[in-house]
Amino acid sequence: MGSFGQPTINDVALRAGVSNMTVSRVVMGKGYISVKTRERVEAAINELGYRPNELAKSMRNNATRSIGFILPDLTNTSNAVVAQTAEGILAQSGYRMVLGSTGFSPEQESQFFSMFQQNTVDGVIAVIADETRAHIHDLVQNSRVPIVVLNRDLPFPVDTVYSEDRHCIRDVMQYLGRLGHRRIALITAPLTMRPGRLRHQAYAEALSELEIEFDPSLVRVRHEIAANGYQATLELLRQARRPTALIVAANQLGFGALQAVQELGLRIPRDLSFVGTDEGFVTSVIDPPLTAISRDMELVGRHAANLLLSRLAEPTQSPQSATVRSEVILRQSCDRPPDETLP
Repeated sequence: MGSFGQPTINDVALRAGVSNMTVSRVVMGKGYISVKTRERVEAAINELGYRPNELAKSMRNNATRSIGFILPDLTNTSNAVVAQTAEGILAQSGYRMVLGSTGFSPEQESQFFSMFQQNTVDGVIAVIADETRAHIHDLVQNSRVPIVVLNRDLPFPVDTVYSEDRHCIRDVMQYLGRLGHRRIALITAPLTMRPGRLRHQAYAEALSELEIEFDPSLVRVRHEIAANGYQATLELLRQARRPTALIVAANQLGFGALQAVQELGLRIPRDLSFVGTDEGFVTSVIDPPLTAISRDMELVGRHAANLLLSRLAEPTQSPQSATVRSEVILRQSCDRPPDETLP
């Protein structure tokens, strides 16, 4: 029991066999709680004679005018564009943004989700590092505040903004195939993320269409950090039969990949055809300018902010989604493979 024999929220949580956050949600009347869990918590409250303080009760109708943004990597330019765009739209409605960068750490991600439940924000926009984790599913599904998820597939309805991740990979594979490439390498995000999984699937499908046998030695799956792109590219290009074309399906990986290509003394596109992802300063001004899979991340940010504002205005509406199309921008970084590699 708490001081002076008064029961605390910890006592209730222990008696009911739930977390403090779950007790808080029952007390505040916010967030999804199963009927059985709610009854168990209410029974513990009655048995212990727990009385929530008036401050907690008063918070029920108070808004913080803040929105949390959870993302794996703040240095990722795509994430930065989304955050900046969403922040501008939310600011027009009187909200400020609170950023939480997880560094791809599941523990850090869980901590941010939990922290944002403690009456610190009114809603959350989230780029989840691993969409398969049951613990994150529970945090999202039972959230006290509305959440908009970016580019992830979760096993329950939730407001989501998607980028199109399949047809551009197939388009660029067909393009490289027409140029004569047979050893086409791919570096992409982990398959526990929707973009990585769909890009990998599209790559395999395109190989089949081109009647090229899938070679796992030409694929690298990495978190979107420049150092990972550098290391993955060194591994691919140091093979005895190196690829003649490389698709880097994540912009941060692309920075590291370009560093590795330069370090190995290879020239684009004479020695290696190169396809990057996302428009930016580097893709258009590097020599030669890079062919790129372009996603409109500003539009992703606008959709995310508007979906969240809509949810805040109408909490009971059905979950909504929006999909932002992608396109391939052809430049000078791809050409026919070197003569000695032709069949």
